Amino acid sequence: MTQKIIDENKARLLLLVKLDAEHLMERIEFRFSDYMGTWALKRIRTHFVDVFKNRYSDLDMNDLRLFSQELIVALDVFYKEVEELCWYLNHTEDMPATAEEHAQRRIRSIKGHFSTLHLYLEAELGHTQEEAAAVS
Repeated sequence: MTQKIIDENKARLLLLVKLDAEHLMERIEFRFSDYMGTWALKRIRTHFVDVFKNRYSDLDMNDLRLFSQELIVALDVFYKEVEELCWYLNHTEDMPATAEEHAQRRIRSIKGHFSTLHLYLEAELGHTQEEAAAVS
């Protein structure tokens, strides 16, 4: 019974992390022209908080210990790269065209890390669902 509860909690947590990463990636990629345009025209940076907000930073070590080592590394790599882009955009003194080129390069890198993360999440979600079915 306890194992089933752990598996259900792990599956829920995995799903929440997956959705968080997907939504973050969508905001970064598909709203790029909007947030870069706002920054270039108005020279404000407050909107980056909304673009880069995520729930991963709210997880604690007890949550993460449920995940495989490979998934933890994939999460760390993806979110660290996102954090680096956020830091750059919030602190750069580059001109808009240069900042846009730099951000596009970072986004290509983030997309690659997201693909890897997505594979690990899907694999672990599938494994967790199989475990839950076996316990039932």
